[in-house]
Amino acid sequence: MTPPAAPKLDESTSSGLDLLRGLLAVLVLLSHAFRQTVTRSEWATGDTLLIRVLHASVGQGLVWVMGFFVISGLCIQMSIRRSLETGTWSFSDYLRARFSRIYPLFLVGIAACLLAEWLNPRPDQFSWDKVGGYFFMLQGFTGYTEHFAPSWSLTNECLYYLAWPVILVACRFHSARAWWAGVALTLLVTGGLVFWWLAEGKPHGPLNESWTVTVRFLVWLVGVGLYERWTAMTSSRNSGSAGNWLFAAAALAFLALYTAFWMYSRRVFLLHGLELVAGIGFAFLIIRLRDAAWLRESRWKKLAHTLGIWSYPLYLLHQPVIGLTDLLFKPGAMLAGSPVWISGPVFIAAPLIVCWLLGAPLERRILSWRKSWLKAPTTPKSPL
Repeated sequence: MTPPAAPKLDESTSSGLDLLRGLLAVLVLLSHAFRQTVTRSEWATGDTLLIRVLHASVGQGLVWVMGFFVISGLCIQMSIRRSLETGTWSFSDYLRARFSRIYPLFLVGIAACLLAEWLNPRPDQFSWDKVGGYFFMLQGFTGYTEHFAPSWSLTNECLYYLAWPVILVACRFHSARAWWAGVALTLLVTGGLVFWWLAEGKPHGPLNESWTVTVRFLVWLVGVGLYERWTAMTSSRNSGSAGNWLFAAAALAFLALYTAFWMYSRRVFLLHGLELVAGIGFAFLIIRLRDAAWLRESRWKKLAHTLGIWSYPLYLLHQPVIGLTDLLFKPGAMLAGSPVWISGPVFIAAPLIVCWLLGAPLERRILSWRKSWLKAPTTPKSPL
């Protein structure tokens, strides 16, 4: 039986994905800039309701990373399906594509992190073991330094990049069967790790981090499932304005619930449940982007493309840049003792300026090099 053709994303959705990637990176930046601002102000010791609400909402960037996972799962499955249809799939080419997309700029991020650690050291957070883990993408297990905190998600991404095609091959590229197998394996492996973790008395360290990495594969699989069900989900839904209002209300309700969680609960199992709900919400948001006619206009397409280019360098580099910018607020420095209305905008503006001047141009050069390096082979390859 011939599998159905790989769904093709329309112009609005493609631009929407770029736009969403950029906005998610900005939201993560805002959360970390807020935290750094707090440490430089009287808010650091404040315990008012307003401060607690801000910490639990603006200061939490974790939920935005779930959006990256969903987009990643969708794009990886789309890439695999397209290469299978053209007969160009091979595991080696797949690994080369993933390595060249994620690793070159990651090395720049490591260099920026080490510069920040040298000029603005945090001895309580730093160790060479953690730095060594960066080069093997193990920071999600071995830990990370404060100046490169967002890099934890790259461990997840690399593990998912490896696990998903292996599951696909084992299921003979039957996507639906592989998806269910991925869900079952995630629950089985995570359950075993959680049982071990509980038996050891909930220790901090690699064992605790291991199951938090595996369980988030469910969020990544939401993106895979979205792509596989794209045609059915986009053809059977109501695209009226009432649906937009309903989605907006649901998103606000979820954010209120998420804020309440960080204020009053912080139970780790509930956290991962909320992350999965967020992933499903991002999937529905991507579906709704399909009907955004304004994303077909040239000015919005250009903005979306620019934000898409900015997303990875801004996500990787904003934390070390914030660490370097913090030098301006040290005792005796030019901005020491500045109020939050100065420190906050500075912590936001500095990474954006660095991304504009250095990060985005470097990303364009890397993508240009990658395109020439990954030119399609002339001889078709077997899917096995």
